[in-house]
Amino acid sequence: MIKELNIREINLQRINFAWILVISLIIFGAIPILINWGKAINYPFVFDYGEGPLFNQAILLSSGKEIYQETWEDYPFTMTNYPPLFVIIYSLIGKFFELSIPLGRFITAFAAFSSAILLGLIIKTLTHDNFSSILGTLLLFVSPIFVLWSKFVRVDILALSLSLAGIFIAIRWRSKNWSPILSALFLICAIYTKQTFLLAAPLALFGWHYFQVRNNIFRFISTLVIGSLFLLILLFVVTNGGFINHTFFGNQNQFSLVQSIAYLLDLFMTLPIILGIVILEIIFILKQKKRELYFTIFYLIGSFGSALAIGKIGAGVNYLLEFLTAICLLTGVALYRWSLPSNQKFGKTLIFLLWSYAR
Repeated sequence: MIKELNIREINLQRINFAWILVISLIIFGAIPILINWGKAINYPFVFDYGEGPLFNQAILLSSGKEIYQETWEDYPFTMTNYPPLFVIIYSLIGKFFELSIPLGRFITAFAAFSSAILLGLIIKTLTHDNFSSILGTLLLFVSPIFVLWSKFVRVDILALSLSLAGIFIAIRWRSKNWSPILSALFLICAIYTKQTFLLAAPLALFGWHYFQVRNNIFRFISTLVIGSLFLLILLFVVTNGGFINHTFFGNQNQFSLVQSIAYLLDLFMTLPIILGIVILEIIFILKQKKRELYFTIFYLIGSFGSALAIGKIGAGVNYLLEFLTAICLLTGVALYRWSLPSNQKFGKTLIFLLWSYAR
């Protein structure tokens, strides 16, 4: 009886500490972000240099005009840096509502909200714990890079949302035969929203299927490869090679390793507490051979590889979004383990550190 009361008291303490962090993240982070979204969506002009070209491409596509000209050396002398999915969605929704910059920002804001929710659902599926999933959601939602990019008409947040949907489907319905196929289709959509999403999520789900449901790995890989190649060939033929010229050959900027290191060091200095938690969690996963969590390490490695592309001249912090998401995923998993009754002291320390970060 005494033991049951002690366990109940520990769980109540855990809930109280967790609620402090949740409320702090909502008050100091989530509410101001939602207000900021509302202001951004109502602003009719561009915030970021990349918003104008995407808006222009949506106008061209809705008018039935080509956005991947065979060469960018003729009129209108513009280059389309990204695959077409974002612009297709933008222009289609624009047929029912006014095609405008605020509409593009609404699409991004909706994708940002979906990304945060999907990350929480992934953590909930892995841990079966509500607090860990809520905190993981909020940590991504209030992260400075995510906050900054979620108010722009840019392709990155939509690609992130689609890739997280693919990961969630594979993990949540792991035993279903359709799961690897549907998850691969979502990853293909992410890749054809932004090409840099070719690495992290596919690598993560390769690790997931290899260590958890190996009988589904062929379905996943074959769907991903065949689907991606089919769309590549289709776009090449339809645009007379313009798609390849714009998104691959025309998008090869100079690379600066110094710039990559500078951005990554800045991120590490911004999130030292969370990165420390991530490192400890990786050590635990490998030491205890938690095979169901190996894919989180694959995701972190793949997203770090994608993040290195920030060294391209002209690149911005949007290249760190997947890496940041992988960090939040591992932090959410760590929070669950460290807040168990057997690790109560560590759990209180972790929650306090995260609360300090939230402030």
